Amino acid sequence: MPAPLVSAVSTAVVAIGDSSSQADTGKTKKMVKCWKCSADTHASKNCPVEHYCLVCNNSAHPTAKCPSLKLPKPTMIVAGNGTKDTLFNQSSDSIFKANLAPKCTPTAKVTMVGAVVPASVIESQMTRICPLSTQWKWEALPHGDDSFLVSFPSFEDLQRVDGIQMSVPSHNARIVINVWEMQDIQPSFVLPQLWVHVEGVPHTIRHFHGLWAVGSLLGTIVDVDLLTLYSRNIVRICVAMMSPNALQKCVDARGPYIGTTATLKLKGCDFTFRPEAPDFSPDPTFTPIFWRRKGDDSDEDDGTGQKGKDPSTDDTTTRTQGNQMEIDASSQTVVGGPQTNKLSTLPVFAVLYRCTHTLRVWSTLHRAEYRDLFMEVCMRLEDTARDFFTRHGWQHNLRIDLPSAP
Repeated sequence: MPAPLVSAVSTAVVAIGDSSSQADTGKTKKMVKCWKCSADTHASKNCPVEHYCLVCNNSAHPTAKCPSLKLPKPTMIVAGNGTKDTLFNQSSDSIFKANLAPKCTPTAKVTMVGAVVPASVIESQMTRICPLSTQWKWEALPHGDDSFLVSFPSFEDLQRVDGIQMSVPSHNARIVINVWEMQDIQPSFVLPQLWVHVEGVPHTIRHFHGLWAVGSLLGTIVDVDLLTLYSRNIVRICVAMMSPNALQKCVDARGPYIGTTATLKLKGCDFTFRPEAPDFSPDPTFTPIFWRRKGDDSDEDDGTGQKGKDPSTDDTTTRTQGNQMEIDASSQTVVGGPQTNKLSTLPVFAVLYRCTHTLRVWSTLHRAEYRDLFMEVCMRLEDTARDFFTRHGWQHNLRIDLPSAP
């Protein structure tokens, strides 16, 4: 056999042997590459390079690879665009970061009088006036041209040296120590909140999200009274407005109002907003902001120091009033209500309408062909309950009030 042919056969045999050995051992191992520093010598969890993201303000990833940079950038939106008298700019709630609010820490402002004193001298002076804090590391941070900020171990140590003046003979200067507090930017105003009665709302949008959209024509939505909607078919919304006086623009026989127009399915709808009376309060069984879970942020402060509270009702008072409207099974009368009224079904309907509302919201998570079935079941349940109690003497337009004071 010629030598070239022998060489070719040997090469082929070696190649076949290598391929068979790879087949026996499985697939070849993929190359490891660090996504932080793009090196192929280690994995990301073993990366020795320290990174810091300026966007997220943490060391989870480098700034160039921050996932937040791929999200849509927030912008200011226009609220209350129903009329030109109610327009104002509003920011998205997602940009509010409660953890960035300034925290109260024991910090002193050391002001220099005379010549400039180095930070090292300031730190040595702090060590001399606080000899008991031997383990504390003093650090003077420049704050302007003639002062430093110094953190103290505790508020007790800070209060003890507040107002002290010390001379620094080596630099022919004097230092003054005062308590320093970071001042946050205070709001220039707080949007007033009020309840409005809305007329001209089509039945096809008389649900939670539909009424939320209708209320945005005036301003920022605070709450929606679904109990009154399902029990008495009245649309009532709590809204925060820039100019509540805009509701007094027009007056008719029924009182002041403001009107605006919006389109729905290419059809125009005329909405009329009427302010409720200043002393108005929702029904005793009404639960303000029922959808908000405990611990949510936006459990944010409304600017009045009350978080998550209805503007016209106190949560404690509401629960107390609701407990007073209990049913006495032996007398079949309402305890705390007028003795001439028959058995009240208001608490029963409150539970019923909340259940049907939950079913309507839950139907949005199902397929479209099943949603009509959910709606029909809810309507039949409400109609059946209303018909049942009406036959036993209950009037659908009956409203039980709290007893008057003697």
